[in-house]
Amino acid sequence: MTMPERVALTMAMRDSGTVLDWKSLDLNGPVVDKHSTGGVGDVTSLMLGPMVAACGGYVPMISGRGLGHTGGTLDKLEAIPGFNIFPDDAAFRKIIKEVGVAIIGQTSSLAPADKRFYARAILPPPWTLFR
Repeated sequence: MTMPERVALTMAMRDSGTVLDWKSLDLNGPVVDKHSTGGVGDVTSLMLGPMVAACGGYVPMISGRGLGHTGGTLDKLEAIPGFNIFPDDAAFRKIIKEVGVAIIGQTSSLAPADKRFYARAILPPPWTLFR
């Protein structure tokens, strides 16, 4: 893909759902994100988010499930009884304002295009269906 094509895809994925405006919360620190590359034993998101929040930053993370044989960040969090990986937008914003960090999954309103990409990634490649 060319750079303009990558930019267009990124903007289309962002604009596929609600785009949260963190300025309206009047946060007194930077709002940052960290994207996971996954892998066996990857707990960087689980550790880095709270550390940044403890230093005054805000980390609203939208994470994904594991692809292949490894469990993703959402899979790990979902193993905690009662942990809600799909809060509504208002609850997500409240947690960020009060706690400084939240890790959630893609919802029908936040990053729905990303959710569809993840769903496609767990299916076998199309050419294997016709063997």
